Amino acid sequence: MQVTSKGPILLIYPPYFRLIGEQRIWYPLGLGYLSSYLKADGFSTVVYNADAETRLEEKVIPYREKFYESKKIVTNAHSNSNPIWNELKEVLKRTNPKIIGISILTETMPLIGKITSLCKEFSQNAPVILGGPHTTVDIQSLSHVDNWDYAVVGEAETSFSSLVKQISSGKSPSADIGGLVRREGSKLIINGDFAAYRGRLDFLPFPEICDMFDFNSQVRGKMKKTMISTSRGCPFRCTFCYMNIYRRKTRFRTAKNVTDEIKLNMDNYGISKFYFNDDSFGVNRKFLKDFSEIVKKEKLEIKWSCMTHEKIVNPENLRLMKEAGCDSIHIGIESGSDRILSLLRKKTTVDRIIKKCKLITDFGIKVKAFFMFGIPSEREEDLRKSISLVEQIKPYEAILQVYVPYPKTELWNYITQKYGDPAEFYNWESFYKSKINYAMFPEISPQTFDNLVEEFFSVVENINKTNRVY
Repeated sequence: MQVTSKGPILLIYPPYFRLIGEQRIWYPLGLGYLSSYLKADGFSTVVYNADAETRLEEKVIPYREKFYESKKIVTNAHSNSNPIWNELKEVLKRTNPKIIGISILTETMPLIGKITSLCKEFSQNAPVILGGPHTTVDIQSLSHVDNWDYAVVGEAETSFSSLVKQISSGKSPSADIGGLVRREGSKLIINGDFAAYRGRLDFLPFPEICDMFDFNSQVRGKMKKTMISTSRGCPFRCTFCYMNIYRRKTRFRTAKNVTDEIKLNMDNYGISKFYFNDDSFGVNRKFLKDFSEIVKKEKLEIKWSCMTHEKIVNPENLRLMKEAGCDSIHIGIESGSDRILSLLRKKTTVDRIIKKCKLITDFGIKVKAFFMFGIPSEREEDLRKSISLVEQIKPYEAILQVYVPYPKTELWNYITQKYGDPAEFYNWESFYKSKINYAMFPEISPQTFDNLVEEFFSVVENINKTNRVY
């Protein structure tokens, strides 16, 4: 496909929380990396985060509301009245892109057909390239989506850039681009293996917030925190996590490289609060020691939070994290039932979780605890144990989400063997999080399950309201 437009490459992050009533200003890290990599290769880029509300003050809605309002995603996928769709049309008009990239999460799959159709209505000549986590999770589901030209599976910076170079020069994409997906009728043709990098990640250019569409002084003033990634991959093998589909080795950045990015954000945007979005921050002990030493030596006045695994929580690691500015830690607890924890292969116990949460609190660091419900084979006693655990550990913030099965994971296979093929229930084009597959927990009646979920949410929201999380 020959590209004739002189516009930039437009990278789109679809809306989700905006469609259910939440207003936040943030920068999508994955597209940020992609944008910076393309710029380093000489391309002009714009990142349009349709899930960021840059005109209004922030409004964070409770987790209960996020869950029950999730069906709005499907209704908005078939609506022309939501102002976000007019906003997308305006972005397309103002940027006049020559190539369009769209990042897909599983929860935004119902919207992708709408977004690609609006892109093609704007221009039939601008190739539409799909990427993001869901393309890796279930690439075959894209065969049901119209109005796209290519997709990229895996870590997309180098493969996306190679694809763009070939498209821009009028060439047909070559078979040596790893993870490239093309369509032949209803069939998807995938080039090679999942694209992933080996070794250090310091070669990746830093994401820059100024690439955000319509970035201005007002938006700059509202950006109080941004995300940073210090690694890719995860050494743990939880059965529910899509990260394990390709079992890639965990790769890291050096501490100096990360602190250089921190200083860039401090100097250019006045940001001194960060969230490390690694799956298990601190798994690399050398990085943690080096990072703490640099922060102290250079007297970087920063505050940050992270996600980590219970096994990484120990006095020495917590000391290093606290000295480097850590003020809160997200822990994926998931369940208060040892039976369910074993099914999820969390390799921990409820007693250990309780001790580790207390240890974090004793170091003056806030605990933010993730819990799930709707896990296959869950019983009433399991849910009640989870409710009891969240009350016992008293986290600063409790985060409650429904379990969503991902294809090719071990838990997906477990569901298939015990309860039937999940694909028969989870049609991603009409997926929303409050759509519950009650067949996965046959020992609880639907009414009892719903009542327990409501009770769980009440406990969670009481904790968050008390601590003024929202």
